[in-house]
Amino acid sequence: MSERIFRLILGFALWATLIYAAYFETMIPVYAFIALLMFEGITNLRITLIINHLRNQDITSTYSDEPSHTHWLNYVDSERALRIIVAILVYTPFLVFPEQLWFLPWFIAGMLILAGITNICPMAMFLKWSGMK
Repeated sequence: MSERIFRLILGFALWATLIYAAYFETMIPVYAFIALLMFEGITNLRITLIINHLRNQDITSTYSDEPSHTHWLNYVDSERALRIIVAILVYTPFLVFPEQLWFLPWFIAGMLILAGITNICPMAMFLKWSGMK
């Protein structure tokens, strides 16, 4: 499974959990979604890597050469940081201003779906541009 397909699944899963949470007025699925993303981001045990390892597919980095300078950002994976940022951006509206920022998780779900369809994720592009691998 590629990161592109996983972003598509992630977007639809977030969309479905938000609909479920709005219909049944419970936040447990949203918190479980956030916990999954934080677990993947902190431990780097990503579902895509586990599935590809089980299918015996070799995943190599897109960067074949080492960076010329050593900076701490060069050692952080952009997909790992993306999962943590998405979890924080989904959790923040529920924590701070739930009545005013209700649209932010829906926007993030839409952007993840678009990133899965087009393989263009602005946040991942920005993280790679900032120096993450």
